Amino acid sequence: MSTIISSLPAETLSLIFELVRTTTDDYWQAQTTLRSASLVARSWRDAAQRELAYEVRLRPRSRQILREGHPPRTVLEHLAQPWLQSLAFQNGRCKVLTLPPRLTDVTVEDVLAQCEGLKELTFESWVTWGVLRTPTLSNLKTLLLNASMTDPTDSDNSLPFRLTHLIWDNGCDLTSRFLHTLLSHSTSSISILTLKFPFPGLHFCAEEHLPLILPHLRHLNLHPLNLTKDECALFSSCTSLETLSCTPATGVDMLRALRPLLDVLPVKLRELSLGGEVGAALVRVSMSTTHPLLEHSTLSELKVLSCEGRGELRRVFVREG
Repeated sequence: MSTIISSLPAETLSLIFELVRTTTDDYWQAQTTLRSASLVARSWRDAAQRELAYEVRLRPRSRQILREGHPPRTVLEHLAQPWLQSLAFQNGRCKVLTLPPRLTDVTVEDVLAQCEGLKELTFESWVTWGVLRTPTLSNLKTLLLNASMTDPTDSDNSLPFRLTHLIWDNGCDLTSRFLHTLLSHSTSSISILTLKFPFPGLHFCAEEHLPLILPHLRHLNLHPLNLTKDECALFSSCTSLETLSCTPATGVDMLRALRPLLDVLPVKLRELSLGGEVGAALVRVSMSTTHPLLEHSTLSELKVLSCEGRGELRRVFVREG
């Protein structure tokens, strides 16, 4: 048995452990599995530890340790022990990082300084603009904002990265100046925009500054979809859009909310993803069944319809070619 285990090709092991990380619903369960796998055989260790270090989350216990002001290097190594062992926060290892609430700017900068090569970053804590200027963020591609940020100063408005995916979560209150400066640095590179506003309508800053990036968007995610006709008109400049994903707001008719948006889009969508009750209804759509929604001119070239409803997720291929 040990001979068989040690003789598995490295490429096979990498694929297996990547599947463990990406298909396990519970993050911590995946970490436990990968940590155990890294101890099975020496030939398994590197592949398992690469996946262990792909995404880093800090537990509530870790927040307290950080707030107590321990030396950064010691803190980072301590936090790593439960899941990353000796590879924690080493340069180029950590690709995804979520920073918990109530951390100071100094602590955040100390953490980020150990994460060169970071590609995805989530802020759940109020921080200053200066944190985004940390040099190790030069490879950052995805930024999730779930907390307010301070405005940049006149002499401090440069950023080391260009985003491809911006996630504005929970309708957090971003200032006009902050959003404008952030988007100006990634005007042509942001191809994916995700808006998660728990309240009806768009934030006033969104209406003012999102037009900077809309012509370059290829994927738009609206969760939930609850826009007025005037707000829908904002997206008439999405000339490169290919994919639209949305779920209905509570008590809102999805078809009624979606049609004004489809009416203003200047392109033919290739993929549409819907959730909620409409998603449940459209799960039953097949090649031989025509739903009134699919008759809209914006969907005349639709290739893939993804529907999620009542706990089911199905991809319905509407047209071939």
